[in-house]
Amino acid sequence: FDMGIMDYLAGNTETSEIFNRVMTERAGPTAAAVCATYDFSGINKLVGVGGGHGILITTILKANPHLHGVVFDLPSVVEGAAGLIEREGVADRCEVVPGNFFESIPVVGAAYILSSVIHDWDDDHAITILKNVRQNMPKDGRLLLVEYVIQPGNVPFPGKISDIIMLVTENGLERTEAEFRTLLGKAGFKLTSIVQTQSPMSLIEGIPVP
Repeated sequence: FDMGIMDYLAGNTETSEIFNRVMTERAGPTAAAVCATYDFSGINKLVGVGGGHGILITTILKANPHLHGVVFDLPSVVEGAAGLIEREGVADRCEVVPGNFFESIPVVGAAYILSSVIHDWDDDHAITILKNVRQNMPKDGRLLLVEYVIQPGNVPFPGKISDIIMLVTENGLERTEAEFRTLLGKAGFKLTSIVQTQSPMSLIEGIPVP
């Protein structure tokens, strides 16, 4: 259709709804794996940037009763989040904020989590998103990315297939540890750890640097 998939979805409501339902179904196991991997006890407010219908945030909130959450995504996307948040029983601890992460992310949180977001974009676009995340992040805030991390060598790995899909459909890419380290550095973050979850996805943690 001579346009990127995100632009196409933005102009086709029915297709966009199908896409977001699929993303929600796919994100369930990954969300459970993130909960089993990361200690959220020191975080009081978690912002899900590009959070879709909220399956990741609601899963984390259910496992961490002290935590408050925010689902941040395009207005047309977060329209579908309220019902899921209500069904998951965390409506009193989770809010929905519409917006565009290429413009600004006007939410202050202790940590910001982006799941399968950065791989959609080339470095320039990814750095824009990450800089906007950093803009309202406190000095002791944390950045959490849930992404494939490509390992060296010719070993089969789902992220390598996803890399081809990203290159073909959206000019995105999967990245190695070194590439993530460089990307975060250009956006004002220091990569502090990469932990393999119980899924093929890894949890990448970064902190803002002066």
